Amino acid sequence: MKSVKTILCLIIILILSASLFADKSKVGTTAYPFLKIGVGAKSLSMGGAFVGLADDESAVYYNPAGIIGFQQKAISGSYMNYIADIQSGNLIAILPKSAPAVVDVEGLGDEPVFHDAQSAFAFSVVYLNYGKIDEANVLGDIIGDFGGSDMAIGATYARKLSSQLACGGTAKFIYQKIDQYSSTGLAVDAGLLYRLRDGRTNIGFSASNLGVQLSGLSPEHKDPLPITLRGGVSHRTRELPLTVAVEAVYPTDNDIYGSIGLEIHPNIPIALRAGYSTFGQNYKTGGSKDNTAGFSFGAGFTLAKIAVDYAFLPYADLGSLHRVGFAYRW
Repeated sequence: MKSVKTILCLIIILILSASLFADKSKVGTTAYPFLKIGVGAKSLSMGGAFVGLADDESAVYYNPAGIIGFQQKAISGSYMNYIADIQSGNLIAILPKSAPAVVDVEGLGDEPVFHDAQSAFAFSVVYLNYGKIDEANVLGDIIGDFGGSDMAIGATYARKLSSQLACGGTAKFIYQKIDQYSSTGLAVDAGLLYRLRDGRTNIGFSASNLGVQLSGLSPEHKDPLPITLRGGVSHRTRELPLTVAVEAVYPTDNDIYGSIGLEIHPNIPIALRAGYSTFGQNYKTGGSKDNTAGFSFGAGFTLAKIAVDYAFLPYADLGSLHRVGFAYRW
């Protein structure tokens, strides 16, 4: 237990000191910024601190190794009306390759054993639709409108390497269209998830968007992809029905930032969640609502094979976002 507390303290220190590593010189220099928008209502309500937890379908986005924990098939989707009426959503299907294997880890005592598949596949679609945008000429006159959209289609595979360690990876095709211009790219995500022998603590690492832009919006120009590195820990307390997750994130085109998330899950089918991300500093405009930037809240409800999740994300004076998620597991 002492080692677990040490790990938690180190990551919390990294999160709190993330602003010391600020370097915005590369902001806006990468392609496909929609790849940086979080996926899943549960994960977003916990501040995005999910790489070390990765216990629902959105693990495909945060840490693909997490889908090894699924004992059943699952399909999920979520939707969010983003800032300026931009619409964001995703659809994920998870298919365990074989029947669940119960792994009895020596020394767990009364703690739960790990119920995992030996391997699992997943398929995902993430999209962003910009809606209608006014088109103006050089004089500023409105002469019509145009649209734009982004999409990433992915295939994920995860496998157990030992009774406590799993790895996973996602290969994805990226497509972007703005008016009559289009762009394509290929990328991979990779993740590791390690479970300590106490059965209540996970450590996760992932690297996302490792790839290239095959074709840019113009033939003469290509941009790098928004690579993101994550490391984090989750811990389910013994005394209380509480899970704590902390995470440090390094996006290659922005500052290092940190997140912390809490989930209260009493012995009823309802969970309450809250989180905070230091990335919220980017949403502050000097207005009266700046104190809310970076916070997030949410709840989840599970009944039999159905789960419904909700996340509320205040973006200071930019407005508030609501993401709703639905999952069916059988």
